[in-house]
Amino acid sequence: MNTAELAWAAGIYDGEGSASTYLPKQQKSRVRQIAVYQSGDAMPPPMLFRFRAAVGDVGLIHGPARGSLYQWHSRRHVVVDAVSELLWPWIGEVKRAQLRKAAGEVHRTVPAQGPTRWSESEQAAWAAGFFDGEGTVGLAGRPGQPAVAMSIPQASDRGVPETLERFRAFVGAGSINGPRLVSSPWSKLPQYRWQLARFAEIERVAAMLYPYADVVRREQMTRCLDHVRASRASRS
Repeated sequence: MNTAELAWAAGIYDGEGSASTYLPKQQKSRVRQIAVYQSGDAMPPPMLFRFRAAVGDVGLIHGPARGSLYQWHSRRHVVVDAVSELLWPWIGEVKRAQLRKAAGEVHRTVPAQGPTRWSESEQAAWAAGFFDGEGTVGLAGRPGQPAVAMSIPQASDRGVPETLERFRAFVGAGSINGPRLVSSPWSKLPQYRWQLARFAEIERVAAMLYPYADVVRREQMTRCLDHVRASRASRS
């Protein structure tokens, strides 16, 4: 079992996953569902295919909805139970609570508490997955003096999200700001944000995440860092 890849998938799920139940019309039994969402252009994001492979090549990938939203998804009890067990050791308490609630509503169980100690590779892989799902990296600065900025937003009505604190602890850099209210069609909850702007620290964090990050984030990190390095070299 590749625990680093499962930790990466758990980071994706902590950022973009959900579990819930609903009652179909003219039925008496509730249906449980699990999903991971990600925006894409003309095709489903590669990240969703990698997530599906990491959890055993189960579930379906649908989309787009609302123009650009894709999802990995399953309503099968055997799939939801298996994926919950695989990811449980590394997901945060918010997602565990969702899975417990959904399982209880359809009279299923969830795994026991997972291990409390993580290897360095599991920490880096989880952080890379969380950043793949929720993070952004892009160019900033002034004309002729480009810089790089990294950030991760998270919504919470219970104070600073545990996942942001965990990410900051794992990468050992950045600050968390918030709460603030923003206009968003996705969430009405207060918003928090981890962010990092110091170039040397971004280089270090990017090097930590890169071996586990998905192809899209790898390309973004490489492009931004190379652009700033080239600009600095031309001025030296």
